[in-house]
Amino acid sequence: MPPGATSWASEEEALKAIGAKLADAFTRDFFLKHVNPTSRRVALVVDGMTDDKLADLVERELVGLSAVIAVRPRINASPRTYDLEVAGAGPAADLVAGILAPINAKLGKRCLQTGAAAGDEVRVRFDASCNPADAITRLETLPPAGLYGAPPARQRAVIRSPETLLKLTV
Repeated sequence: MPPGATSWASEEEALKAIGAKLADAFTRDFFLKHVNPTSRRVALVVDGMTDDKLADLVERELVGLSAVIAVRPRINASPRTYDLEVAGAGPAADLVAGILAPINAKLGKRCLQTGAAAGDEVRVRFDASCNPADAITRLETLPPAGLYGAPPARQRAVIRSPETLLKLTV
């Protein structure tokens, strides 16, 4: 027998085992070659965000974005790090830039600025010119960040109050 070969009690068992191995190899190889991934894991490392309440509110906004499938903060990570599963494919920095845009719109300026990206890790800096107390107030009182990038028809379908709709344009 060749090295690594296995013997079976019957021809039927041998055909069944060989068929299972071929099917497994075909399925795995077929999907690796022909199916594009629908999500990507990205580590979002946020420098300069020292306020715990602000970090919790940013996490809440990340969870509410349609492009974000899952958010897992790394416990006791310094700087703050969120493991994200993000819908879509492409460079991690581009995916993160798309995620940060509605949050920055809600904050009223680019408080979260993308920095260097290496593989699946993207560094973001909380701009020192942004007041954490003001950011907390905006994150607590304004509509969800996910609505800032939504089409106007979707905004009107979700929000009934004209005053709240006006907040999306400010």
